[in-house]
Amino acid sequence: MDHQMIKSTAHYIDKLNRTISDAQEIIRAQEEIVQKRKQDVIQDLQNYLAHERDLISQSIQRDLRGFGYNHIEDTVIRLSGERKEVTYGKYDDPTVIEKISDLVKSPEVEDCPLAGHIREFIDSKEFSTSEKLGQIRGLLEEYDSSEKYARGMCGDLLKEIKKILKNKKIVMPIWGEFIAPDTVVIYYQTILESVFQKPDRDRWFFETLSMVLAHELFHAHHFAEYQRYQNPRAKDDLWVSKRKSYRKDELREALADFYAVCWCMEQQYEEPAEERYQAWRENRYYSWPYAKA
Repeated sequence: MDHQMIKSTAHYIDKLNRTISDAQEIIRAQEEIVQKRKQDVIQDLQNYLAHERDLISQSIQRDLRGFGYNHIEDTVIRLSGERKEVTYGKYDDPTVIEKISDLVKSPEVEDCPLAGHIREFIDSKEFSTSEKLGQIRGLLEEYDSSEKYARGMCGDLLKEIKKILKNKKIVMPIWGEFIAPDTVVIYYQTILESVFQKPDRDRWFFETLSMVLAHELFHAHHFAEYQRYQNPRAKDDLWVSKRKSYRKDELREALADFYAVCWCMEQQYEEPAEERYQAWRENRYYSWPYAKA
């Protein structure tokens, strides 16, 4: 390789390096612009949610004045781009209750407390099939968290009933979350994806955002009022407890969802409210606690 070729190659490499450096600067600048725009959007959402929070606070003060009033305008609102979902079981299949009935009435589990409790629900004429299975699911969660019943006949029974129920499931997105005592997290990316195919998705997004905020702020109000009247020595707390219970979930989520839909109707966010109502109807036989609204 002669001197001229070496010089030409070195010049080419130097030019290539400068081009790469310039390209990297452009990419960094673009990333900064995107990040700035994202921050602006997040700030706009925060401002919108703060405005809606004030209106919802006034609504709760007006409509629930008989329950006292805590200042939920102090609730911290966080936005998260995380995508979250949760799986719920289905229990409208009549063969499910028959299979569980056969299991708990077997002589092998006669002395198992779990079987005894389930037999009470199955033989009762006060509950529908779906209500019986909702109660059974609550019992399963309570027994599942107890080391005392993890082994032996009750442990085996627990596993067998879970096998019967495991193939009846739906997956639902999580739009928001209340973290006691004073924080609400809004999963805006999940909400956006849920409404992305709507004809007027911007309107749907903001109206659904308001509905989710109303739901979570009702939790904040409910939590504050519950703490106000809860016996501090109580072992089984509605909000914070080692014993997970489906019935507690039903109470919390159904009340909050009912209020959120009422809020939407008051604000004339009729389409999200109607869609939510239809979701209650369509999923009423699943263990989706919101449907109990």
